[in-house]
Amino acid sequence: MTPLSLGQSAREAIEVFRCFEDGAPDLVPTGMGAVDRVLGGLFPGSAGILAAATGVGKSSIILSSALTNPAHVGIISTEDTPDVLGSRALAYESGVDSLRIRTKAFSEVEREKLRDAECTLQGRSNVHVAYCVGSPLDEIVDAIHSLAKAGCRLIWLDYIQKVRGVREDRRNEVAGVFTTAQRECSRAGAALMAVSQFARQADPTRPPQIWWLKESGALENEARLILLASRDQAEP
Repeated sequence: MTPLSLGQSAREAIEVFRCFEDGAPDLVPTGMGAVDRVLGGLFPGSAGILAAATGVGKSSIILSSALTNPAHVGIISTEDTPDVLGSRALAYESGVDSLRIRTKAFSEVEREKLRDAECTLQGRSNVHVAYCVGSPLDEIVDAIHSLAKAGCRLIWLDYIQKVRGVREDRRNEVAGVFTTAQRECSRAGAALMAVSQFARQADPTRPPQIWWLKESGALENEARLILLASRDQAEP
């Protein structure tokens, strides 16, 4: 590793932010409008966390943000298989509920909507998925580099507690998975968004707190961005 002088670091910032050039800074959009309006996006090599309780819809947030993101996006799915993620994508594009798709309980009108949705999705080349269900850390690293090679500048890891490393202590293991994923994304020139769960003792009736992060302390100290999601209590 070659150290940089402070002047070299300043030059790097000037180039990244395009301070003396036309055009926007080299930031990677997250695809989440509110976040991008505040931050502009993430720098390649930086890492963030999206955390929520089980059943809140973390995977749906990833999918919707990926499908509205102008950048190339990669998703590493450690839990969902192609049929599950594919039915969610079809539901998002067509408006037909994913359960109706999976049980084939849709009308002829909805069938045509599904055909149109499939055509739309087939025409999209900026979202790639690596299915790593039950995969160890070394396969996650391979997936990161494969997605980066496909042009992905933002890589979602869904979700971090599903990845097994090599450490016996679970808290250190999760921290090791996160730092390894961040390092490999940085080497590949991509930003990382890792999905995490809340701890079981989180109270769903209260606004989410950062210490609800599962393995709290092992994650938030390393992340540049932390998003805490919860279900709207006004919803039925």
